[in-house]
Amino acid sequence: MAVCENLRLLRVIKNYPQKFVADKMGKCQPVYNRYETDNRDVPDECLKVASELYGVPVDLIKSPNLIVDLSLILTGEEKELIKQMRTIKSEPLTNDEQKKLIKKLLEEWVAKGE
Repeated sequence: MAVCENLRLLRVIKNYPQKFVADKMGKCQPVYNRYETDNRDVPDECLKVASELYGVPVDLIKSPNLIVDLSLILTGEEKELIKQMRTIKSEPLTNDEQKKLIKKLLEEWVAKGE
């Protein structure tokens, strides 16, 4: 994975909005968005901030094996959330009520991070 994908993955796992991370880096949200989407070179000082924010070494953020290595640093709650999301993705939803419930739960979870 490229650095841009790793930054996005770490941010999503921690449920941080882009603006929150951008503010921590001293950047505006559109600039940070380009770090995640355009595979631009991310300044070393921003990688250092990301490292501190996510509790992972800069080398891990730059690693093409980030997903494999993440299992070493995720909390139990984060691992459980990933497991639940995989289950939801693999099981077909049988009715509209289930879809509405899952949508509501995801919206509440995202709202907690804002």
